Amino acid sequence: TTVTNAKIIGNFLIYSKFNYENDDENIIFYDIDTKEIFTCINKTTYGKSLLANATVIDSVPYMIMRNASGTQFFNLIANEVDTTYSDEYQVLYVNNNTIISAYTEKSILGKERKMVTIHKFPSKKVILQERGEFIGAVASNSETTYIFLK
Repeated sequence: TTVTNAKIIGNFLIYSKFNYENDDENIIFYDIDTKEIFTCINKTTYGKSLLANATVIDSVPYMIMRNASGTQFFNLIANEVDTTYSDEYQVLYVNNNTIISAYTEKSILGKERKMVTIHKFPSKKVILQERGEFIGAVASNSETTYIFLK
């Protein structure tokens, strides 16, 4: 088993362990305060690591899963999907309970415009939207996110 990468979000140490014999990846959420461990197993290790999809929202570990119906937030404590954002929105960045997504808006004349939206988890209601292309985001703390648009 090889630990390939790690990150800290809130009070969680999140790391990826790859087992070459079983050809699978384990995403481990270790709560530094309570010493609890939550695990997500990736049996399809082809392509990207699931570590990029690991996040913590309001001290709850989540795995972000994308499929044909949209983007799902799987709660690792409750072992269930808490909410699903439609496939219209491409979830790009998560900082605590702030979800940044993008979508393409079509005007009456058929012209397409790229839009960036902000949601407060778990609500799917858009609280702010701006025209532009998402370049990136930086979180200075769990309450402040700087979004860069083109």
